[in-house]
Parts: sequence; C-alpha cells; structure tokens
Amino acid sequence: PLNVVRSIAQSLPEFLSTPAELRSRTTTIVEEVDRINARLAEFIAYSKPRKPDLKPLNSRNFADDVIRLLVADAEDDDIRLVVDGDAGTIMADEGLLRQAIFNLMINAIAASPENTTITLRLGLDVDEMVWIEVEDEGPGVPIEKREDIFMPYFTMSEEGTGLGLAVVQQIAAAHEWAIRYIDKPNCGAIFRIEGIKTE
Repeated sequence: PLNVVRSIAQSLPEFLSTPAELRSRTTTIVEEVDRINARLAEFIAYSKPRKPDLKPLNSRNFADDVIRLLVADAEDDDIRLVVDGDAGTIMADEGLLRQAIFNLMINAIAASPENTTITLRLGLDVDEMVWIEVEDEGPGVPIEKREDIFMPYFTMSEEGTGLGLAVVQQIAAAHEWAIRYIDKPNCGAIFRIEGIKTE
C-alpha cells in the first residue's frame, strides 16, 4: 500500500497541470512515505533471526564500497568520509556486515557537525582478530546514557526508531563478535565491532 501511495503521489505532477501548492504537497507525501518505509524496514530487520552465511570478504574493498554508497548523504552536510587501514580478508556475512556498518555510518552522519570527518577504520588486535571502527567528531554519548544505547527503542534523536544500534548488536552477536562504544577525550564517538576472524 505504501508503494502505491508513493507511486501515485510521485506521478501526479507528470499528468496534471498542477499549481505549486499541489506539487509541494505531493512531494511531502513522497517524503513521508519514504520515512515510513525506512522505519518499517528497521522494525522488520530487528525482528528477523540472524543466521550469518560466512564467506571470505576483502575488508578494504568492502569499506571503500560502503563509503562510495554513502558519500552523497554526507556531502549534503559537508561531511567527509574516509577509510583508514586494511585488515585483509575477513570471514563475514557481507549483507549483514554491510547493514551493521551502514547503521553506524548513518548514525555518525546524523550526529556530525558540518565540515567534520567520519572515519571508517580497519585494524588487527594483538590476537590477530579484526576490528572495524566508525569514528565521528560529533558530541559523543553522555555518560549517563552509555549503558542504554544498544537497548531496543532507545534513541537520542527525535527522528530515530531506537533500533539502529540494537540491530548492529544483534548482527555482531550472530557472528560471535562484540560491539562497544569508545569515548573520545575531546569530542566525538567511536563504535567498534571486534572479534572478527580472518580467512
């Protein structure tokens, strides 16, 4: 039903000689339907059981691809997206990992002031396990809220559903990885997925 509503609203200006007000209202309909679709997608994603299909994945190519897909969203706010590091080939479900990193990146974009940088960083720990970080230069998470950020429906944004980080944690747990928040001393936040095995 939402797709039908969206399609009709989107096509009205093409078939009607509409005044500016009607054109504006149809645009609003399309935008609101897109917002509803995005929220429903998050609810559906959270309710699905996670069964990772592990395959070798080039970590650097994966990170570069994620940045390429999100750069347009970030440019609207003059935010730079960069990749730092290379962790070689990892074992992961590419679709689930992509969803997790997308969620972290979208959160970082929403939290970042203009003219700042978001870094998608790859590395290895002392046990040769891979970690992936998303680091931003936003306000960070207040101390009193840090224990709740991975709880379902907890959000610090009026636009958020509170499921983005909960889905990330769910995906990490399904892979037997961990997700944690790391505070930056001056400003910003780091979300790190760790415990990723190499090929």
